[in-house]
Amino acid sequence: MGYQLLGLLSIISLFMVWITMPKVISYLKSFKIGQVIQADGPQHQHKAHTPTMGGLLIVLVTVALSIGVCGWYHLNAWPMMLIYGGVAMMGCWDDYQKIANKNNDKGLSPRQKLQYQLSLSCAAILFILLSGDEYVAQIYVPGLSYWQGWYPVGYAYVGWVMLVVTATSNAVNLTDGLDGLVAPLITIVAVGMLILMQMLGADALHISQDKLWASSIILACLAGSNGGFWYYNRFPAKIFMGDSGSLSSGALLGFLACICHMEFVFALFASVFIMETLSVIIQVGYFKSTGKRFFKMAPLHHHFELTGHHETQVTRYFIITGMGFTALGLYLWLG
Repeated sequence: MGYQLLGLLSIISLFMVWITMPKVISYLKSFKIGQVIQADGPQHQHKAHTPTMGGLLIVLVTVALSIGVCGWYHLNAWPMMLIYGGVAMMGCWDDYQKIANKNNDKGLSPRQKLQYQLSLSCAAILFILLSGDEYVAQIYVPGLSYWQGWYPVGYAYVGWVMLVVTATSNAVNLTDGLDGLVAPLITIVAVGMLILMQMLGADALHISQDKLWASSIILACLAGSNGGFWYYNRFPAKIFMGDSGSLSSGALLGFLACICHMEFVFALFASVFIMETLSVIIQVGYFKSTGKRFFKMAPLHHHFELTGHHETQVTRYFIITGMGFTALGLYLWLG
């Protein structure tokens, strides 16, 4: 697939979001769909009532443009759209509940989110498995020892995909806590995956050319849409992504990483998301065992804020870190 077409799709999706977003912001303000800010932690109370659920526009543009290019008949695109659109709907309902109840703790419960994420990822991967794709149920394990190569795992792959998709979805959601942070990180990861897919090709990835085509188009549109959103989300943010955008983008990236057999290099690309998640796990575990906090606050970006770094500094550091890990992943896999 030509880089020109993928680049064009990214630019089109970027401009579609960039041009449309002011009307969306105005619409959300008119209906008072604003962010609820928690009282503890860094002082972000000035951000209260900033419009949220802006991720819905990212989803709509990405889905519409992807389906428009792939075609409604393209079976490889449907499981991806099921994951992306389905988790976006869950995130939208979660955002709405928080706004309606004026409390960040009054959305969907963690168990409800988990059940929904697991069900959607299970349905999506089963659709691919039952369609007769003989290569999908494999895991590529890189390394220099015996544990290196392709390993068929059969229907156990369903559980693996459910784990990766759910973990990535929640990791991206945890990272969405500062102005202008998560959108560029999503773009960086999507571009890294896109470059790797185009450089390696379908045969090296053990996927069909059709799947490579559909995955590349969706990644290009996702990268561009998040780039357009970032313009309005950078400090000081005029709109927030909300769970509708962060949960769905994470789920889509994790699913694409699995079906294109890039899980391990994807873990490098997504290192910032993983560090944010680990900070929460460490904080909770340490507090339960000692009654004290390991970090000043979790996720990790709030810890750096409370140590005296300005929000824009933390965002800059994290984005540079994300770019560095993505460059490292590309070097290791392509070098």
